[in-house]
Formats: sequence, structure tokens, C-alpha cells
Amino acid sequence: MATVYDFLFQHLKEDLRIKALAKISDVTKELYERSFKQYIQNHVATNYVAFFTGAIVVEPHIKEAKVWKERANFMLRRTMFLLYQIVDGSMEEGVAGSYTTRSLTQYIFLAKRHLGTDLTNNIWLREHFWFLYHTILPSFTETVGIADSNQNWFYGPESQLVFLDSHVMRNGYGNWLAKKIRMLRVENSTKEGAFAQRFCTLHTEFIFYNASIPEKEPPNTSTPQLHVFEDWGVVTYGGGSLGKGREKITFLSFKSSVLHG
Repeated sequence: MATVYDFLFQHLKEDLRIKALAKISDVTKELYERSFKQYIQNHVATNYVAFFTGAIVVEPHIKEAKVWKERANFMLRRTMFLLYQIVDGSMEEGVAGSYTTRSLTQYIFLAKRHLGTDLTNNIWLREHFWFLYHTILPSFTETVGIADSNQNWFYGPESQLVFLDSHVMRNGYGNWLAKKIRMLRVENSTKEGAFAQRFCTLHTEFIFYNASIPEKEPPNTSTPQLHVFEDWGVVTYGGGSLGKGREKITFLSFKSSVLHG
């Protein structure tokens, strides 16, 4: 709602502006206050990005919003610091979810735009493309079912991939993989994702996309490869962009880290 309000501000009538501003302000304040009292389960980064965005939008009208923005920024910087210790680009939430990386890419974009803080040199962020790439089964049939993963993608990852290309890698790999996943969604209705999340990252996908970076396929995509996620404790072996008729090529993954590791 905060994003839509920001996008359409010039086209909204005064009474609707007032109502929307009041709603965004109330919810942002509530999230801010709750952040001190309880843990907001594993969607914590998404909740912080929500009231970070809300605070940015209402700050010109409500002075108190500056405190909300600083609180969210402080906590999200903590998240990025912790992820800086993860050198293999992995994420514990599983492959298909990506709700944390969806939110963190939005935060990194907003922090640079509104606070002048550049977080794109984060080691985890620079390796995250390979997490998305090496957890896809041959011929892009589905993703690896680890943690709470489904066989397809929920939040993005097209938004995250085009962000990585535009602001981190700039080598065309992200745009290439995003296009492959879009094509898969068109060709196979079972890969569309849950209805509630199907379009929730579409606007950020448009915002982040850089058409000046041509799509480029990573090297040796048709050759089965071994990939070791050192921090995640997972090894995958399989092909990526394999042609039709080769779907039966084996994909192997095994996890060898400690419980909860």
C-alpha cells in the first residue's frame, strides 16, 4: 500500500491521500512498536522492510516517522552484517520461498537511494545468484526440496535476479535466469506459484530491471556440475539448462551439516 501510494500520489484526490496516509502511518507505527515487544517469527526482515518503506513514504508528513525509519534500518543492517558471514550465498529458508531475499533486495535498493548506504559489496549478496542457480533441477523442472521449499518458486526470484544483475553482478546471468523462469511459468501452469504471491514482486521486477545488460548464459550450463555450499552444508550435482529429452539426467543433493545447521 505504501508503494502504491508513492507511485500514484500525483493522481490521488486529496481525501484519498489523507485516508491512505493515515492508514500507512498507523500500521507502520504498530509494526515499529511491536518490534520491541516480540519476535515477528521468520518473516522478520520482511516486516522490517514493510515499516521501513512506510516510514520513508510518510516521513515528509509525519516527523515521528524518522525514528521508525532509523529503527528498521538499524535492525536490517544487523541482518546484512550476519549474512556477510555467509560466503556461499545460501539462505536457510529453502529455495522456493525467498521471501527474505525478496525483502532484502528491496531494502538494499531503498537504503542506497534514500540513505546513501551501499550494501552491494556484501559477500552473501554477491554469491546469492549461485544459490538460486545450483538448486534448480535439470531442464528447470523444479527446485530442490530442502527446508520449506515447494517444487517451484513463490516470491520471485525474478525480482531478486534482475536486482542482482542491475546492482551487483552486471554480467547478464541474473537477467538470463529470470527469463528462463518466466518462460517456464508460461509453459507450465504448475510453476506459476501460489496465487497470493504470483504478482507481489512484479513491480520491483520492473523497477530493478536494467535493459542495458544483455542476458548471458553462465558457462557450461548443459554439463552436470558439482557445487558445494560450504556454509549451508549442502552439495548439489546436476545440470542446469539441459535440452528437452534429457530430463532423466540425475540430480543429486545431500545435506551433511549438523542439526539446525
